[in-house]
Amino acid sequence: MGFLSGLQKLHTNYLKNKELGNGLDPFNPSNDEKNWMQSVNDKVKQYQNSNTTTFGMITDTHIDLNGTQATKRALRHVQAISYYADTYGLDFILNNGDLEDGNKPKADSIVDVQAGIEAHQLTKVPFIVTQGNHDDNSGYSRDQDNRSFAAIINDQDAYPIRLSQYNQWLKTNPNDPTNPYGYYVANDNLVVIVLNSYDVPYISRGLTSVYISHGRSEFRQAQVDWFINTLQSVPNDKQVLIESHSSLRGIWKDENHANFQHAGNVIVGIIEAFQQATSYTGSGFGPNKKDVRGNPIAPLPENDPNYKVKVSVDFSDKPSGRVIAVMSGHAHVDRDVKFNDVLYIESLCSAYDRGAVHGRQIGQENEDAWDVITIDHSKRTMTMIRYGAGSDRLFNY
Repeated sequence: MGFLSGLQKLHTNYLKNKELGNGLDPFNPSNDEKNWMQSVNDKVKQYQNSNTTTFGMITDTHIDLNGTQATKRALRHVQAISYYADTYGLDFILNNGDLEDGNKPKADSIVDVQAGIEAHQLTKVPFIVTQGNHDDNSGYSRDQDNRSFAAIINDQDAYPIRLSQYNQWLKTNPNDPTNPYGYYVANDNLVVIVLNSYDVPYISRGLTSVYISHGRSEFRQAQVDWFINTLQSVPNDKQVLIESHSSLRGIWKDENHANFQHAGNVIVGIIEAFQQATSYTGSGFGPNKKDVRGNPIAPLPENDPNYKVKVSVDFSDKPSGRVIAVMSGHAHVDRDVKFNDVLYIESLCSAYDRGAVHGRQIGQENEDAWDVITIDHSKRTMTMIRYGAGSDRLFNY
């Protein structure tokens, strides 16, 4: 396990390299890692043909260069998928959010963001990072700094170190250019739509942040309108893959972020209408009504003006069945469900000390967790070959 040498100095070395303008240390995979990657590629090749798209997806790395062993090692996981992309060839890479852990002072969390982005930049292929609830540091603000607005990495803070590093591929809303949602035209067959499921208004009252995104998922009217317009403009011969760090409201009953999600019901309604080539009219829900035990029992109308959403859309002149899947992280678990003709998929966290798979160990094959995904646009199949902990998955859509 020679690749562990120097781990304790990773944060110091990164800062020193930044000062020298050198960025990250070179990534040198162990022989075991090379063999594991070769095994993944051997499987992937069985599903590839001239009509497939193959990309990498990693989620919930939770990088913290002066945190636990797992959060330090997470940087290596991003380097590993970048190495795979260049060695074996991927069309692009998606990081589905919680790039960094966001649990310390703002300046230190910014260093983690920079390190994670630079690890993605080790590859020559396009990469895109979804916004997660840890990524704006609001959890630290809420739990350790009295909801300090200054402790939060807002969209304007994040733009030069995050979004600007991949918006050559992710086409954002020109009317909301620092908000990290957008679309990516991967090829002649595929459009990837990246949603910001933590679309919080960054507003302060004095020194205090009015909203904390860390514990609640949300969509606002500008993003929802953009989402509708983007779907309307997708050419009829293209399929759509939707990425959102949080799952959507009502899909899984055990996810508080989604079940109390502002306007998540509207996003679901829009996706279903697009998939079924029908129309949808609706307004966003706010918090759920609860029973005496605190369990949600009924949605309530949104009463916060910053989160009020109302839409009416008609996709009846569009072809049906073009949503491949809605893919999420956040829950740190592999699972899937088909709900009203739409496939929803969640994936295991890359950080090895969290999530549903126990017994993951440094230097072992189950330390890491990310997927090489192949979509066959003619057969309408999606194959997810797992590198690390967890299992391969095959879906029809």
